[in-house]
Amino acid sequence: MENKVVSDTVILGDLIGSARVNDRRAAASKINRSVEAMSRRFRRDMLGAVAVRGIDELSLALKVPDRSYLLCSLLNEAVFPLRFRFAIVQGEIDVGRNSGDTASMDGPAFHGAADLMPALKKRNEHFGFSLVSPLDHYNRLLSQLGSLAGLIIDSRTEQQNLVIGRYRQLGHQAKVAKKLGVTQQAVSHSLRAASWRHLQRTEELITEILSQR
Repeated sequence: MENKVVSDTVILGDLIGSARVNDRRAAASKINRSVEAMSRRFRRDMLGAVAVRGIDELSLALKVPDRSYLLCSLLNEAVFPLRFRFAIVQGEIDVGRNSGDTASMDGPAFHGAADLMPALKKRNEHFGFSLVSPLDHYNRLLSQLGSLAGLIIDSRTEQQNLVIGRYRQLGHQAKVAKKLGVTQQAVSHSLRAASWRHLQRTEELITEILSQR
């Protein structure tokens, strides 16, 4: 009998330092707007609507893990300076998979993500992956690369985050400068100061590995 290939991927996000957020209403509004934007962009990848619990936690399910890191990275950029820690787990969803609502889903993949999160918190890591064959031997590498990328993002300023977001959208420094009303030299400086090239190469490597199925 041929083994069933499991591609369903659950992402559990936990807001880092949520207890220190003073304006929880503003934070909740920012998170919800960002989640809606990511849901529109990644709707073809997703099995259902993102489940958001206050500002502290969110969960979502994807059909495959290929763009899981990209989704999480862009979401963190959108909510910056807030940041989520993510557990990304491949496995079975045996309850509510076709409901279109992540809050109604359950199964081993969700349990695995919940089990992985405490270890990430203890080690203060930004990402943890638990993927199945043929990606299982990449789990430690992906987790480490994701956490290193998270450290790079943590060091940026809000202005640098804004510049990087616009640069992702527009692709040219001159267009970013015009959009933000600054010089191209200022855009270039922000990208260098935020280690954009290092981050970009790391993200490309993670996405390349995740696509090897």
